[in-house]
Amino acid sequence: MKARYRLYRPSNGNYYCQDNVTDKQESLGTKIKLQAQRLINARNEAQVAPSINIQIAQAYITADEQARIVEREGNPERRRYYQLLWEVGASQSDMANLCAEDIDWEHRTISFDRMKLRGNDQKPAILHFGPSAAKILREMPQQGPLFPDLRTVPAKHRTTEFKQRCRGLKTEGVCLHSYRYAWAERAQRAGMPERFAQKMLGPNSKAVHRVYAKRALVEIPSLEEYDAKAESERRDRQESLSPGRHLMWQSCSLFVTNFH
Repeated sequence: MKARYRLYRPSNGNYYCQDNVTDKQESLGTKIKLQAQRLINARNEAQVAPSINIQIAQAYITADEQARIVEREGNPERRRYYQLLWEVGASQSDMANLCAEDIDWEHRTISFDRMKLRGNDQKPAILHFGPSAAKILREMPQQGPLFPDLRTVPAKHRTTEFKQRCRGLKTEGVCLHSYRYAWAERAQRAGMPERFAQKMLGPNSKAVHRVYAKRALVEIPSLEEYDAKAESERRDRQESLSPGRHLMWQSCSLFVTNFH
């Protein structure tokens, strides 16, 4: 099947998207061919499976919707479950089966084997968590299952319960899996590299591919900023030497001088 969109570029200008059906042209806002090609590929892919795209577009949970879901939830275990899904982006079953032993407080990480990929020789996903997730985790059991009740509930029943809660808030078109799409959306917006999002959500995750493809243009910090950061870190390491260590070094030097 012939692709609907193709690249077009005036001499030394930005790349354009040429619609082969309507002949309409639209600037892609970049002079970099690789970025332009990724945008064109995303548009052509969207034409192949438009129904999937519509479904995904409706699937995101917004920050406002999440706030209302958490505020209305009266069950403490379910409320923390929805909060951690927002912070972590795990599948509903992976989250429901988390245990306190999966939390490494020293390194502030959550690790788990994705149930969907078990038996495929996949290494566990390891996610660093921030202050918001830490606050939630401190309210939960410090040993054994984090969600002792929810882990015994079949996945389809957890899904039904969540839809009922959303319906009460007049929030339609979302489900527990929508947390994964929302996490991918936020990860892309924050500038997280795609390989990290793939490791978290799975290498074949539609959420990752669609979100990162539709916003392929990422602002890259200048090399000057990276150089300045590296120089600052080098100075910080040098200054981290305590006065006592400097004094001990000077004393050793004086001793060696006097000895000679």
